[in-house]
Amino acid sequence: MAWDRIENGQQFCDGRASAAVGDIYSRYQLPNCLAVDEADWTWIQSFDPGPTTISIKAATGTTIVRSRTISVGLEFVLGGQEIQASDLTFRYWYTADGAPAQQTTCDGTNGLVCDQLAVTTMAVSPARPLADSYAEVSFPNYGGIISTGFPYDLGFSITRSDSALYDQSNDYSYGGASNSTLSTKVTAYVKGALVYGTEP
Repeated sequence: MAWDRIENGQQFCDGRASAAVGDIYSRYQLPNCLAVDEADWTWIQSFDPGPTTISIKAATGTTIVRSRTISVGLEFVLGGQEIQASDLTFRYWYTADGAPAQQTTCDGTNGLVCDQLAVTTMAVSPARPLADSYAEVSFPNYGGIISTGFPYDLGFSITRSDSALYDQSNDYSYGGASNSTLSTKVTAYVKGALVYGTEP
């Protein structure tokens, strides 16, 4: 069982006075209030949501395999325990095809804000099958929580600095579909620990 508290009729999560989650508990969990008041606090015993789970759907911005830009759309939904946004990261695995330099941009979001997330390209050493790089999405400037049951969307692009083209046919996470489909080749991590998907 998990313990939360209520002050002046407003529910807060695990002592974090700035993180109101009454809407999460009312919609997705069934708290049982205990008749215990002390120093203006009411302590409640809540249904244990269990460990954090996640599912990811991925889409590509183009079905053209050879392109100067890799465009990715992700839709993800959390289950179980809510988490701080800063604890969550995603990795899209691909082959850089010798790109001398790469730039990333956020192309849009739903439930998030582009200014609050970061997309960084990282080299993989040693290279793995169909992946010598990954693009990592993180939320260093998002001070809130990622709620359970809500479908979040984000899109980002990776662009080469030269005039050559990426060959997405040798990219581990590339699915080739312009509509969102469930993917286990885009991986998710909570505090650095893999919680969803399979790495190459």
